[in-house]
Amino acid sequence: MLQRRLTVVVVATIVLWPIAALADTPNLAPGEWEFTSIATVIGDFPVPEWTGTHTACLTAEAIHDAHSDRLEHEQGCEFLEREAGADEMTYVMSCQSDEGELMIMGEMRFQQDRYEGTTRIQTATPMGDITMTTLIEGRRLNDC
Repeated sequence: MLQRRLTVVVVATIVLWPIAALADTPNLAPGEWEFTSIATVIGDFPVPEWTGTHTACLTAEAIHDAHSDRLEHEQGCEFLEREAGADEMTYVMSCQSDEGELMIMGEMRFQQDRYEGTTRIQTATPMGDITMTTLIEGRRLNDC
């Protein structure tokens, strides 16, 4: 259950939250993108390293018109800090759920047809505190 929840948060963080938080339109070309993530967990209980790849169609409208307020409210999250421009962004976010609080820190770099960054998620669980660090790389494949 915990690993599934963290996976959902990581995927949302990779694709939606960073893009939605940008004041400027990010330096990303619309199209079909492939995102690869490698997550490691440090905590009081063993969690194997997780690697995942998924694709998403990022339209020009989605890149330009994303609204962070809607995403924050739908996911129970709030940006505590964020600095964003067309080429990079850093942020700190707090997410609340019935299971507790997640603190998410991230940094992303946008290079037209490449995307790279790191997110770190910290949370307390009934089995102890954990920190999950995810390295993210994205590349534009082609048109959607």
